[in-house]
This record gives sequence, structure tokens and C-alpha cells, in this order.
Amino acid sequence: MKELSIYLSLKEVEDLIFNRILEIPSKRLEINKAQGLLSVSVKLNEDLLIQRNSNSIILFSAIRKFEAPEKEKTLFSLHYKIPEGLVTLLSSRKVRDGFNNESNLFDETKDKFPKKEFLYLRNGCVGMYNLTCTLHENQNILESVKTVLKLIFEGSSFRDSLFSGLLTNVGFPTKEVQTQKFVTERYFRAVWLLTMLKENILNTSENKDQGEVEEAKKWMRDLLEIDDINILNSCLKNIPEVFSEEIDCILGYYYSFFR
Repeated sequence: MKELSIYLSLKEVEDLIFNRILEIPSKRLEINKAQGLLSVSVKLNEDLLIQRNSNSIILFSAIRKFEAPEKEKTLFSLHYKIPEGLVTLLSSRKVRDGFNNESNLFDETKDKFPKKEFLYLRNGCVGMYNLTCTLHENQNILESVKTVLKLIFEGSSFRDSLFSGLLTNVGFPTKEVQTQKFVTERYFRAVWLLTMLKENILNTSENKDQGEVEEAKKWMRDLLEIDDINILNSCLKNIPEVFSEEIDCILGYYYSFFR
């Protein structure tokens, strides 16, 4: 592991601790000593630093230690709740209080990264893993959760679209279409899901013949019969090959919005 030092202001440190993520201009990595508002040195695993265009993204999980002015001991221990072993306090380091002037320092990254959405997703995944460890001693269940989390972050275009839709909507995403029959919101949730399937799997799959395409389209139409248990059971027994790799995620999402 190669350790990297990045100098941050107290406000940036606060954002990183509470949001679990921080985006800064990559040119800031060239700063090699504390200066002005940049009074806190964050030691982190360089392998876990994420590059995004001309910016760098720091994850809280990559941090190994903080180096901060001694006068900020109370701030780190009581407000940030950082264990003493993760903070080195330096009496020689000064900090210039100036939050009022700090807001305009780094406008180039301001509000570009969806911090709240990242925090929701992170908390959900960590919570799922923690609950599994707390309530179950069965190693097979724990391994299954690890597999699910790994699959989530492998980042297929379908999963990316699925999670993006969930994060940008208060509830389950919907897509309204004209229909002659009486339907509930669950119908439009299914339409949105099938639209994601069409755009991210069916329209992008290679080496598929016309027969496979028609089979997949019929299967998708059948999923819209959300009140016919016989048709839905038939869908479970006859999974189109084109959807086979994502079927656990598809069906898991499909049945979750019935609750």
C-alpha cells in the first residue's frame, strides 16, 4: 500500500467525514505542505483514490490517519467522533479560521458529485452487510451477501441505470404510458423496469437472432400482467437467455415494488 498525503481545510474534512466522500481538483495533490486554510493532512491509501475527469475523489474508507493542529483536538474527538488513534495533533501547525472566505475556493467541483445519493447507497449496502453479520451466524448467508454487494458494484449498464433511477426518485421510478385498462402505480413501475431492460440489455445484446428477440419481448409483455399469477409463474419458468445474467436483479427488483 502506497500512502498519499492530501491537504484539506477543516470544512472539507467535515464534508469528508459526514458525507463519507469528497471531490477535489486533482491539482491539489501537488500541494506538499500545510498552508493557509489547508491545515489538515489526510493520509490515505493511494490505490483507493478515484480519478474523475480533472478531479480526485476521496473515500472515507481510504483514510489511514489525520494530522491536524493541536487546537482542533476537541473538534475531532467530540464533533467528528474520530478515535484518538486516527488523529495526530501537531502543536507547530496553525490554522487560519476563515470559513466565510472558503466557499469560493473550489467552485470548479461544487455540487458536481451527488454526495447525498452516494451516502444513501453506501449506508444501505453497509447496513445490509452489518445486519447479516449481526443476525446470522450462517457463513453461507454471509458469503451470499458479499456476492450481492460485489455484483452491485461491478457496474453493468443495466444495474447502473437501475440504481441511478432509485437514487434520483423519492420512491420507485415510474414511466406512464397510455393503456385502456385500469392499472395501479405498480403497472407503471413495471413499465419503467422493462424500459431499462430494453435500453440496456435487449438493444445492446450481440449475436441474438430474431427468435430470441421476439421471445424476450413476449416475456417482457407478460411481466406487465402483474395481477395474473399464472402468467407470472410462467415467466419464472421460462427465462429468456438474453436476460439470464441479470435475472436475479431483475426479478428481485420486480417483486420488491409489490410491497
